[in-house]
This record gives sequence, C-alpha cells and structure tokens, in this order.
Amino acid sequence: NHAERASTDCPFNKTSSLTNLEAIDLSENYLKKLFENVFSGLVNLKNINFSYNQIEELEPFIFNGLVNLEEINFSNNMIKTINP
Repeated sequence: NHAERASTDCPFNKTSSLTNLEAIDLSENYLKKLFENVFSGLVNLKNINFSYNQIEELEPFIFNGLVNLEEINFSNNMIKTINP
C-alpha cells in the first residue's frame, strides 16, 4: 500500500553488500532527496527507476562509479535543479 510508505530519503545506508545488483525499482516511494554516493559500490547496476516520487533536486555524485548504468527513469517527479 503506497499510503503506508513514509520515507522521503533514499532508503539505502550501505550498499556495499549488493555488488551484484543490476536493477533497483524505487518508484512510488515518496522520495524527495537522493544523497551523494548513495549507490557507491553497485558496479553492476544497469537500471534505476525513480518514477512517481517527489524528487526536486539531484545532487552531484549521486551516480558516481556506476560504470554499467544504462537507464535511469525520473518520470513524474518534480525536478527543478540538477547540480553538476
């Protein structure tokens, strides 16, 4: 139930144990902010879905080190600022 989701920040603290992960679907989670280097260590990550959240700003280095990343879906968010 989406109404029960209350998180506004990306829910990962440590991702180093998820090195084989190839896709993450974080759609419809009411996310507002993504922290720098939150996906560090996920070298095999290819697809990330952030659709239908409330993300307004993208901080630098969010996707730092994701050398295999092919697709990011930010559709239906409120992005106003993309920091270099």
